[in-house]
Amino acid sequence: MYISKILDTKKTEPLSDITKEKISEYISQHVWTDDGISEQISGYTKDVPVTLTSVADTEVNGIKMKKFEGKLTLAKSSSDTDTTWDCYIYGYVFETRVNTMVFYGLEQEQSQPADKIALIKKNMDAMVQTIQINK
Repeated sequence: MYISKILDTKKTEPLSDITKEKISEYISQHVWTDDGISEQISGYTKDVPVTLTSVADTEVNGIKMKKFEGKLTLAKSSSDTDTTWDCYIYGYVFETRVNTMVFYGLEQEQSQPADKIALIKKNMDAMVQTIQINK
């Protein structure tokens, strides 16, 4: 699953201010909006813990970005702690002229096979190559 969202609709967040904690908090709060995961799967809690293992500065096609990787934890319900599992997450944050975007993919299978994770990375890296920001 691949999701693209505006980081903050009220203001542009400078890339220099984007931290691991901000990305984690944003994804945790907004991954379950109407155009996020809830369109694809249902019956899970909306409080989605996100743990990023890395955030690195990078540049793609002359656009400065932050590349991140980690996990988010799904749970069937707040009372059912036995049905939680971690989903691999990989993506980018970048500024446009009018807002700051977060663009990520996640593997929602419980087993997270290595080939599926490799595919998420390959597809995200290819999609990011298509981004152009008009001046």
